[in-house]
Amino acid sequence: MFNDPTQWTVLIVDDEIHNLGVAEYVLRFHDAKSWKVTSGRECLEMLGVQRPTFILLDIQMPLMSGFEVLEAIRQNARLRSMPVIAMTSYAMPGDYERAMAAGFDGYITKPIQVATFIKEITAILNNSAR
Repeated sequence: MFNDPTQWTVLIVDDEIHNLGVAEYVLRFHDAKSWKVTSGRECLEMLGVQRPTFILLDIQMPLMSGFEVLEAIRQNARLRSMPVIAMTSYAMPGDYERAMAAGFDGYITKPIQVATFIKEITAILNNSAR
């Protein structure tokens, strides 16, 4: 399932419209289904009614950070095993380790690399312990 993007339903969460659009475009090019929301609260609301294959979650968002969203997901028994991939412009030393320690399943830096985006996601999902 994780090797075939046509079987994916992805929830993309980012407060930057351009980032949402690029990720959605690449996913749809590979025939994956996707939903997009612009805030952590919208993400949690969407998860109340939809069940994506995994989530691409921006870390730096106003009102509710990606870390706070992830914490809420991991505290929910129905959602805690869902793969969540950080998709962030945080790329300083230690940022990857901090994201992984917080419970993200993987880490993709922005701007995303269109040519390798699907391969990065596939590798993360196949290596995830969830």
